[in-house]
Amino acid sequence: MIILDYDKVAHCLKTSAYVTTPFYSLDNGDVYSMIIAGSAGVPFLQGALAFCDDIQKYECHKMPMADERIHIIFNHDVIESDKNNFETISDLCRGWVLKNGKWILDDVKCISVQRQLLSRFGGIIETDIIAGKKVLIMGVGSFGSDIALGLVKSGVTYFILIDDDRFDIPNIMRHICGLSQVGRYKTKAIADIILDKNSSATVTTFEKRVNRQNSELLRDLIRSADIVVCAIDDRDGKVLTNRLCVEENKTCIFTGAFRRAYGGQILRVHPHQSLCYQCFLKSLPEQAANQEISNDRQAKAISYSDRPVPVEPGLANDITPITQMVCKLVIQELLKDKNTTLRSLDEDLAAPLYLWFNRRETGSDQENWEPLEFNCDGMHILRWYGVAIDADPACPVCGDFLKELARQQGHKTSNKE
Repeated sequence: MIILDYDKVAHCLKTSAYVTTPFYSLDNGDVYSMIIAGSAGVPFLQGALAFCDDIQKYECHKMPMADERIHIIFNHDVIESDKNNFETISDLCRGWVLKNGKWILDDVKCISVQRQLLSRFGGIIETDIIAGKKVLIMGVGSFGSDIALGLVKSGVTYFILIDDDRFDIPNIMRHICGLSQVGRYKTKAIADIILDKNSSATVTTFEKRVNRQNSELLRDLIRSADIVVCAIDDRDGKVLTNRLCVEENKTCIFTGAFRRAYGGQILRVHPHQSLCYQCFLKSLPEQAANQEISNDRQAKAISYSDRPVPVEPGLANDITPITQMVCKLVIQELLKDKNTTLRSLDEDLAAPLYLWFNRRETGSDQENWEPLEFNCDGMHILRWYGVAIDADPACPVCGDFLKELARQQGHKTSNKE
């Protein structure tokens, strides 16, 4: 079967009566498709789109094909006359594939990708609203990659990805990428996956580390984005991201897992309206330090010379509830002040900090919780908990440290008197 993208066909045939284009070969030639992204390792054949006066009389083998291996022929007026009824185009064109030296007539299906792709969102959100929004994702490991996939499936079409890591074997079981992506930069692999979901998406990648050496680039990217998702596993990088987002007045969502992913947390920072990541470090230092060690870089960063730290990542299905919640929060932010059926979630998702627990981990505060069983009340696993924490007035990032220090000094002086 030959799969055509109506929008690409219409664009091509407006400019010329004969246009060459690649077709990606799937399942050993069972399907030749125009609409998938050029992912690494996917073979393609050169094809051609052409007009003729009468497709019933057209004989493909008499045409000079050059390097073409696929040939599609249309009636002259088919694109213009059927632009509002694209499905009939499949009946008004013919396609051939060159196999073993012979041109074989094959089935043709024409699909309007953009018309059908997001059509089922109708009544939930206006897809045009969210499609024009730009999301910056810092870190596209197990968390960031899953968040990117969730957002493109929700209608986001503009992504900026930053990560300096290459995809490796130990990442596979928790990452959305597979063996065919090993050795590639994670940003490049995720870009292909996004484009395979929506070929009209725009993805810009930066193979850079989130650190002070790249702070000016990071500032420019943060300034250009509508929202920032920080899914890196480096505390210094998170502190830097937090400061830049506060300075640029840009909402940022920080996310990560506890050790062995027995739970996780999401911190949503609205600059100068809620606590920031620096406030969080001061308010809940033990919780901030409780992070999953999922790679060698993290382990080496916190190990002692006489006591190495083991790499103990959690299961993929333990991080999925957390990444899904991040997607919900991002969508709510992108749709802010828009009248959609998701508006009621604003009342439910009002907290700055969210906690999720996958199990009653030994040695954790949740170890002695009541089992979930059939209970409806109390604290239990497999539930979200919103936590209210006020910003620190003396926070060196989002507060007024000097003013708060002067206030405290004045309070002490008055007490002595």
